[in-house]
Amino acid sequence: MWCLDEGFHDDGAYGGDFHRRNISCYFGALYQDHVNAAQVRALYAEVTGYRALVEERVAAGKRVVNNDELGFTQSRLAAPEASFETYNSDGTVSLSLLIGGAANPFLAGVSISTIRSVSGVWRCSINGSLAVGWKDSYRPVDC
Repeated sequence: MWCLDEGFHDDGAYGGDFHRRNISCYFGALYQDHVNAAQVRALYAEVTGYRALVEERVAAGKRVVNNDELGFTQSRLAAPEASFETYNSDGTVSLSLLIGGAANPFLAGVSISTIRSVSGVWRCSINGSLAVGWKDSYRPVDC
């Protein structure tokens, strides 16, 4: 853990400061993990919130929809995107965003997608390989 690399030694000269600092660092790291997971889950919730609108468009026979038609609003946790939905030639639909913007920079580049099969079943896909701080524990439970 990064907290232990500060060069402090528990020789008693610091009056127990070594332990206080490392406990503080430990809980700080836990808190940061909580914040990172919350940011991933928040963006996932934003992406999945558009599923019903896509279903409505697909049921109406529309195969191409733009951000305005979906009422898409740029998230403060997402990198700027030209379009976040993709209607694929095989009949599947993907809703995807990259983490960026005001999110923790260690999560920048994480791709969060929800993909609709031709039969109407949605599945989640998260790719954290481009983010320096990605941990699988940040993944939403249903993803």
